[in-house]
Amino acid sequence: MAEEVWRVVEVTVVPGTRKNSVRYNTACGFIFYKKAYRGDKLRVECMNRKIGCLCKMTMLDGVFTINGVHNHAAQFREQHRAATVNDCLDIARAPRMGQQGPKRILELARSRNPDARIALNPVLERRIQREKRANQPPPPTSIPEMLDSIEMYPDFKETIRGDQFFHGVARSEEDDDVPGVAVIFLSLMLLGQLGQVNSMHLDGTFRTVPGLFYQLLTIHVIVFDKVSISCSIVLMSRKTRNLYTSVMQQIVRIYEERFPDVPISINDIVTDFELALMGAISDVMDAEARGCWFHYGQAVLRKSGKLHLTRNYRNGGVVAHIVQELIGLALLPAERIYEGFEVSTIKIESGDTQRAIAALFTYWSAFWLGSVSPAQFSAHGKGNRTNNFVEAWHHWFNKRCVHAHLNVWDFIDEIKEAEESKSREFQAAENGDPIGRGSTPAQRKRNRNIARNSILLESGSLTVREFLQRTRRTFNIRLPADRKAAAEDADEYEGSDVLENEISDDGYPDRPYDRRRQRFPAGIHVGERQRRAKERRERADRRRECRERAEGSPARIGIIPVRPLSPDAPLPHAQSPDNSLPRLQTRDAPLPHPLSPGTSSARSMTLPETLPHPARRQRHRRFRRIRPFRRIHPAILHPEVILENRLLALRANGNNRYPEFESNIEPYDEEQELLMNEILAQRIRDLARNPSPPP
Repeated sequence: MAEEVWRVVEVTVVPGTRKNSVRYNTACGFIFYKKAYRGDKLRVECMNRKIGCLCKMTMLDGVFTINGVHNHAAQFREQHRAATVNDCLDIARAPRMGQQGPKRILELARSRNPDARIALNPVLERRIQREKRANQPPPPTSIPEMLDSIEMYPDFKETIRGDQFFHGVARSEEDDDVPGVAVIFLSLMLLGQLGQVNSMHLDGTFRTVPGLFYQLLTIHVIVFDKVSISCSIVLMSRKTRNLYTSVMQQIVRIYEERFPDVPISINDIVTDFELALMGAISDVMDAEARGCWFHYGQAVLRKSGKLHLTRNYRNGGVVAHIVQELIGLALLPAERIYEGFEVSTIKIESGDTQRAIAALFTYWSAFWLGSVSPAQFSAHGKGNRTNNFVEAWHHWFNKRCVHAHLNVWDFIDEIKEAEESKSREFQAAENGDPIGRGSTPAQRKRNRNIARNSILLESGSLTVREFLQRTRRTFNIRLPADRKAAAEDADEYEGSDVLENEISDDGYPDRPYDRRRQRFPAGIHVGERQRRAKERRERADRRRECRERAEGSPARIGIIPVRPLSPDAPLPHAQSPDNSLPRLQTRDAPLPHPLSPGTSSARSMTLPETLPHPARRQRHRRFRRIRPFRRIHPAILHPEVILENRLLALRANGNNRYPEFESNIEPYDEEQELLMNEILAQRIRDLARNPSPPP
């Protein structure tokens, strides 16, 4: 018996594919599993022992020795695959990585193992999902259950730095039968800015909110006049004034407890035009909330689109000026907004457009002067006229979350990361580092123009009318509902050869434009757009005139087949029977339509013997497509029916064409001749289709 040979090998211990299992990978590409412990010696065997591989390995004092030879090839591919699976599980277990989907986690793991050949399969997907949920509490089914889990897991109550992040719950017991609940998260580092800055912005978002809540309310403060920092994040189950009031009262109370000697210095609050939120802010704080200018302009444009004014606004005439001036009213002082509204007039427009503009004026006066006061949407003299800071933060946060309506615990991890990111940006801004991209040259120019016009208005150098005219193009956004407007235009003008257009003040009719041409905002390049529209209209008019001349010329009237007319029908072309002379039709004239059995006897139509022939340009002959026989009723194609129709048509015009025809030919001879002509014509058509028939 041959003596066993033991060799020392290099081994790496890695986690196995099963839970709590271990693999022993050799540097030469083989995989071993634990078999047994015998004293201080560990015995392992090849993973392919079931197919007859007798190679064994032992470990003593940390040294691995191998005995035997493998009966299979090295397993490097399996080692890379197992390493990728283990990396997937490590990534899924990592904090704040639960929001990543299994596919994204696998992509990250494959980037760490370039040699791995593995794809996402149901087994791996389930393992990743189980590993993601292993370090989290069970998903709550109600808000009280969620609050109990937060108390049991302190990590969800603190920021990444270890500061307190969860600050209790606000409730609104006054709301109906279902009271509202709001879960409040505050950044203590940024909360102190409420006593240092003057501007605060609030807005809500819905995309990433967990299923237990309705919206996410974020409160931002503007530091250093251009940096927006989120100091509070609130999960709300309802959007009522009572719940908003409870949230604001609790935030103010927490601030006053931590900073009792520094009063809140906020005097400019910007929101979207949510009346419940604006009313709650005025109830709690010593400042009136105003609306966002962007939301105001969007509301006016949306209403004009509902009134079917989008096409007129796109064309850039009086309608565009009126809508732009309505949007520009928000740049006036609150006490002069109604004065600016009175100077807006309707110029020469069609009746439908005037009625739509009147409806737009009615909407504006009823809502913006009735439900919303001018002080709540006036942006006169304000540095930040819009709520774009908060909108940009929401866009950034939603993009970070990857998915909509995250798990509650994944969502809390995300807002903790967002708080950490913005806190570091605030610290960098305190050191003087630039934050963000800043405004573009076009935005800076627009702000200078608005500020200059506002100063001229206050000094009396500009009237309200002149101010509105100068600020027409300061609000330039994409037109609302371009696809719907194009569809409405197509439906409105479909099926009409001559378009009856509305006339605007520039003398050009309003025509629907192709959607591909709308590459520039309304109000820009109006002259170039109208010039192209005028050229298209002139080309269409020339084509229509040529078509009418071709269809209604006297030369064609002379060869029109005579149709049976009723006794009361007027004669064509106002020709009286006295001065009308019979005219023989040409040989190429088509046969007239036959008389139907229910129609009275035909009356011959006489035409003048000579008619002026206008000089006509030689045109190419147009050939019409012959309809297939499957579209014609089978009874009409019967030979006897065809002969009968031909006889009726010939008798209807026999006196005008050949007066001696019916008197000299018997009915039998007439039918025989028609039958011979039909057979001869059929042979001619067959020869035309097949010029060289087979012998």
